Amino acid sequence: MFLVGWTEAKSIDSGTPKTYKEVFYDSVSFANIEEKNAQSHTKEENIILTKNGSLIQPREFPQAKYDEGLSCDFHYLSLGETYVIQSQNYPYVYPKYHTCSWFLWAPDAVSITITCSPFDVYKYNSICRRSYLYFYGGDLEATHCGSKWYFEEISHEDYVSIIFQTNDRRETGFQCEIYAQGASTSFTTPFPSMGSMSTWFSTTNLRTTMVGTIPSTTLPADCNCGKVNRVPRIVGGVQTEVHEYPWQVALVSFNAAGRPFCGGTIISDQWILTAAHCVIRKIPSDLYIVIGEHDWSTGTETSVTQVMAIAQIIVHVDYDSSTEDNDIALIKLSQQIVFPADNKIAPICLPDAGNQYNDVETIVTGWGTDSIGGSQPYELYEVTVPTMSNTQCEAYYGASITDNMICAGYAAGGKDSCSGDSGGPLITYGNAALSYFIEIGVVSFGNGCAEPNFPGVYTRVGNYLSWIEDNIAGSKMCPSP
Repeated sequence: MFLVGWTEAKSIDSGTPKTYKEVFYDSVSFANIEEKNAQSHTKEENIILTKNGSLIQPREFPQAKYDEGLSCDFHYLSLGETYVIQSQNYPYVYPKYHTCSWFLWAPDAVSITITCSPFDVYKYNSICRRSYLYFYGGDLEATHCGSKWYFEEISHEDYVSIIFQTNDRRETGFQCEIYAQGASTSFTTPFPSMGSMSTWFSTTNLRTTMVGTIPSTTLPADCNCGKVNRVPRIVGGVQTEVHEYPWQVALVSFNAAGRPFCGGTIISDQWILTAAHCVIRKIPSDLYIVIGEHDWSTGTETSVTQVMAIAQIIVHVDYDSSTEDNDIALIKLSQQIVFPADNKIAPICLPDAGNQYNDVETIVTGWGTDSIGGSQPYELYEVTVPTMSNTQCEAYYGASITDNMICAGYAAGGKDSCSGDSGGPLITYGNAALSYFIEIGVVSFGNGCAEPNFPGVYTRVGNYLSWIEDNIAGSKMCPSP
């Protein structure tokens, strides 16, 4: 991370030279902000409280945190670097009647992305008034307040103005990452042949690059879903074998330096199943799907890794970020996946309608952290946890558990999914012969990770079979063995 101080330069317009400060005040009218805030639509809050007041957080991987941020001033951004802004005193309460303004300019940038996590700014009578974080730049104009686990804004210009205003109420504030993306030449290597996937991602412009152009094709005759690749032989979990779970995919933001922030599952030759909170308010060009990956620290453990562009994101129309009900989404890839005969990339099977799958042994997989605030592994991990009835789960979480959710974990804790596992699969055997797996849940949220008396909560896939089938109609699905 680089923190760059303010410098003076020519205005981006021709004519009389201006400082960045003059450009900033030309671009924002403070007199209109309060009126716009009162009229603006406040984005949904992403926070849940249990009956005992515990905070429930989605298991999307939070952004990296730093000890300090850019000063309230005017800053030049270098392309490809990550910067931080934060409220004064963060992570402690910000001062009363405080104003802080940033003007960030990145010449030659095609976009500037702002990612904030977490966020807590006082909300007045359901609107952003007197206390707010305001963004302005090109096609971007947005105001945020209230409590949110995560949000992202993008200016498709080379500058962005940000204003933080507070009243007499104090909260813990925010920390946001800023990333300026520039144009780049194309890249044609089919996949990283040396070094690490993380290094490759951090040095390659994914806005204009796809790893391996995958042609449209028909599926092989012996295509099956749900088959694992094992030789005989995640919190409290163990590392998986390479390609053991060939349906596992990673969601990677173009500015994430090659580490997944969420997981997902291949369900057909062109569709990925994931959590709504992973992709809400995102557009296809904001992220990429990585298939066939296992170890992000090397590019040599597998030759089938592919980075694929996204054509469409479908978030369930009834998704409620305040409760995480209907936390499910579909991602359509720009090209079809070719499922190889060796099963190193393959889809998962979907569950039976009406089966509650109570008290069954399940497996969760992902690249999530080993604890809240812990380290994120390079390798794909798995953990085995038992499901339970919703009645049992409600004893832990109260009425926040809906029929669209399924819970899995131990009363004593110790094993669970965690931050970064969101969107990934909760799987179990699909038949008595134990010959294939089905996905019965999508990683959604929990109270911490592996805490006693707080199992992981997953979206119940069996409740969405018609919705899935309607949206992916026309794509090719593989039968179970």
